[in-house]
Amino acid sequence: LAYVIYTSGSTGKPKGVMIEHRNVINLTKGMQEEIDFSEGKKMLALTTMSFDIFVLETIVPLLSGMTVIIADEKQQKNPKEIKRIIMEHEIDMLQVTPSRLRILLEDKSNASFMDTLKELIVGGEKFPEEVLEERQLKDSSAKIYNVYGPTETTVWSTLKRVDEDGVTNIGKPIANTRAYIVGKSGQEQGIGIPGELYIAGDGLARGYLNSEELTKERFVESSYRDKEMMYKTGDLAKWKENGELEYLERVDNQVKIRGYRIDLGEIEKEIKKCEGIKESVVVDFEDTSKYKYLSAYIVADEEKHEEKGEKTSISKIREHLGKKLPEYMIPSYMIYVDELPLTPNGKIDRKQLPKPEENTKDRGEYVAPVDEIEKGMVEIWKEVLGIDRNIGTQESFFEIGGNSIKIMQMVAKIEERFQVEIEFRTIFEGKTIKKIS
Repeated sequence: LAYVIYTSGSTGKPKGVMIEHRNVINLTKGMQEEIDFSEGKKMLALTTMSFDIFVLETIVPLLSGMTVIIADEKQQKNPKEIKRIIMEHEIDMLQVTPSRLRILLEDKSNASFMDTLKELIVGGEKFPEEVLEERQLKDSSAKIYNVYGPTETTVWSTLKRVDEDGVTNIGKPIANTRAYIVGKSGQEQGIGIPGELYIAGDGLARGYLNSEELTKERFVESSYRDKEMMYKTGDLAKWKENGELEYLERVDNQVKIRGYRIDLGEIEKEIKKCEGIKESVVVDFEDTSKYKYLSAYIVADEEKHEEKGEKTSISKIREHLGKKLPEYMIPSYMIYVDELPLTPNGKIDRKQLPKPEENTKDRGEYVAPVDEIEKGMVEIWKEVLGIDRNIGTQESFFEIGGNSIKIMQMVAKIEERFQVEIEFRTIFEGKTIKKIS
């Protein structure tokens, strides 16, 4: 028998990964050997059932005799609710992505959420060392672990305790797991030499459901061990002298944002399906708070543009993507450019694309705030979105850089400033300061 877990970042055709029972048992054994999953402790399940790390928040602790507290959808998105649950239930163990951890740490009134924790597990995207330097983490007695692994090797494959030396690399393989750094010619790379990370061992999935060709492409025979299969992660990494692995970047056109694996090419294809669009390229950036986001650069089809009399509006492109892609794959910024810059080799020069924060076109007519609530909302938006210019009350939150992570920040600030409870749905449906106010 096999479970089927659908990988994140897929568009209309998600890839089902066949995870066998022995894979999950190996994950359980590997994590138990490194982290104190023991009877009587409590773990908070903070991610959705559709996210593969939900396995570590439920199956692994339950097989260890622990109690699992499951946060509902609304609680998952509210930092104050997360803190309340942790304190009320005396939670011992918590697993979060770095993005969610940042939000919990930003609200200084939430600092006490670390007091009860014995273990904090961080994974799903790169763990910035500056986050580990936050006072709440440095002063905490909790053990802090950085974990790494694709769905195809059953949730987590490597682990490191990072509170001891402050270095947030991805550590060493867990039990019955082997890692190889492979060069372009198929040779194993030496210490300090980058290469693609391949993973083998008892966590390796059976393959992709009903996708034999893709399975053969990503699950390959090992040259280093007889009858061994390996998974090509598509991640660039290197060995450190102490035997630990350091993650560098993706070797393909995929990125990880908020723990979701995203193929930028899939977004670009979907944008080009919109009427009047000739070319598009999607780039990932970090804002001043180190949150990752996507920005799309779009070239209009001049012939269709002339026939129609105007460019396809950003709102229509966003509406189209909303029907085809999950929210985390929709770019925070969409910017029209006359042409895409090229390198001397004829490839798109992504470094020459203008920073989205500098682009203020296509905002429509500026509408000023008319009362104290709208003025307060403008201040909150400027702070959350990192925008210095005046924001009009008719501008769409999602067209000027908003996303679900920033909604979490906004909701917390609205509740603190106006002493009201506001649901995420209100932001998604309202979109503008005028409607939300």
